[in-house]
Amino acid sequence: MNLLLGAVTVGLILALVSLGVFLSFRVLRSLDLTTDGAFTTGAAVACALLVANASPVVATIAGGVAGAVCGALTGVIHTRWRVDIILAGILVTTGLYSVDIWVMHGGNLSLAGRPTLFEQAAGFLAGGDQAAMSRDAVGVGLLAVLVGALGLATGAFASTDLGLALRATGNSPGMARAMAIDTDLAITIGLTLANCFTGLSGALFAQYQGFANVQMGIGMIVTGLASLILGEAIFPQRTIRRRIVAALLGAVAFRLLVAAALRAGLDPVALKLVTASFVLAALTLPQLVRRLVGSRKARREHA
Repeated sequence: MNLLLGAVTVGLILALVSLGVFLSFRVLRSLDLTTDGAFTTGAAVACALLVANASPVVATIAGGVAGAVCGALTGVIHTRWRVDIILAGILVTTGLYSVDIWVMHGGNLSLAGRPTLFEQAAGFLAGGDQAAMSRDAVGVGLLAVLVGALGLATGAFASTDLGLALRATGNSPGMARAMAIDTDLAITIGLTLANCFTGLSGALFAQYQGFANVQMGIGMIVTGLASLILGEAIFPQRTIRRRIVAALLGAVAFRLLVAAALRAGLDPVALKLVTASFVLAALTLPQLVRRLVGSRKARREHA
């Protein structure tokens, strides 16, 4: 039961990463590698503030703001200085490694003895007796409300003029410019919002595990892609709102699959390799199938 609750809790936390990847990869049609750096920076900023006796709510929001700044920086480098977006993300993430060490005054920062958002929520619901409430059970409830609210807000945003401008920029930049849309600004806003979600996820993840590490964000873009692809494969996505729901639920489903694999005996060291292999297969197999079907069709027509 604890394994199940833990997997759902982590899945809900990483659902925000999946939502950020959805905005950058599906809406803007860009692969934003800032995800790895923004996740760690959000965690580092939140932990540093908690150690300085800041409120867990303030620290969590600050983590999201830090992630947003990372995304905005990538957007500016890409749109104003015309650096390829992948290279811009790599440059920002590389620079953030040093920033994170400065923020945490080292490679690790523990939250031992510091109240976190989950403990604060458990204490509030239990009337001050934190031991009376299951930390994971409270975490699932708290995160379900938070992630659900952010998902609904993102769905509503997608239907606004600004949201439609972001979608138009991703679908056809040339047509968007012809409609007097500032595509550079749209890309920057999209990357800012995407990495805000990622930074918020990092802040929550650090509080859940009780520490921040300068390398905790490595491979987070692959995890986000895996969650997004799995969600799109399992859940219906006819509208933008359903696509957002699929991205969020995909992260939970992915963590449940990971928990099942680990319980079945998968070596934890091989987890990232398996995740990368899954994403590679999901991205390449449809193309191979289309080529195979097209080749057979061409042979039949030739015959």
